[in-house]
This record gives sequence, structure tokens and C-alpha cells, in this order.
Amino acid sequence: MLTAGVVRPLVLPARPGSAGVRSATGSSRRVAVPRLPAVREESTDYAVAVVEGRGRIALQPVVTTLTWTSGTRVTVKEQGGLVVVTADDAGSWRLGWQCRVLVPVGIRRWCGLTHGSRVLLIADAHQGRVVIHPPAALDAMINRAHAEVFSGEAS
Repeated sequence: MLTAGVVRPLVLPARPGSAGVRSATGSSRRVAVPRLPAVREESTDYAVAVVEGRGRIALQPVVTTLTWTSGTRVTVKEQGGLVVVTADDAGSWRLGWQCRVLVPVGIRRWCGLTHGSRVLLIADAHQGRVVIHPPAALDAMINRAHAEVFSGEAS
């Protein structure tokens, strides 16, 4: 025959903001509460695209946030290892079918973009631009984040 042991119930703190949890005996102890990730306050559109032949990248998945359409004139430049596309009435390039942008060969070479490279597209509506993150920039960003999150863990 099994006899059940008595488990003392936990009683929630009587006042808001109390840091500890009280047991039925009145003793208190701290309970570790995990820190939750920050809630998104802005809506930023993200997409993954593939560099096509001759350096074209389809921006269509993210440009709706910016209200760009085929034919919009843009400027394409490199900044800090990223490709930045901004609408510019005097821009050298026009968005083509499916809002494809041609990334100039010099920028492609500088950023290591080759036919078939996968890139992260980010539509920054507040700044009116699309930022294209090449694989090397993604690797660096992910390595920094992982070093921060997993620092001190034995490998």
C-alpha cells in the first residue's frame, strides 16, 4: 500500500512587486525568472533572395513596405560591407521586373556576391532603403551573436 506524502502548497506574494515566493510555512526564497526577449516595436520586412546571373537581385518581397515599384530609380552603393539601395530620382539604375536591382560588378566583387549567393534583404522603411546583407556580413553578425549568447560554454 502506497502512502502519499504531503506537498506543501506555494502561496503567491500578497503584494505586487514582492520578489520572493512564500511557502505555506511562511519562509521565502527567490525564484529565478528568465529574461524574456524584447518585443518588436517596429515592423521591418525581411526576406532571403538569391543573386541571379549578371548580379540581379529581386527585391519584390520587401519593397512593398517602401511602396517602390518596377521602374523606380535607385542608387546602389556599398557601405560597411553591405549593399544599400535607396530610391533616388537621379539614380543610375531602375528597378526591373519583379523589382530586380542590378548590383554593379565592383560592388559584387567587393562584397563577395556571386551567382547563386543567398542574401538577406531588409526593408528599412524609416530610412527609405533596402539593405542587402551578403553571406560574409551574415556570418560576422551571427558569430557575434553566438559568442555573446554562448560565451563560457565548453565546446
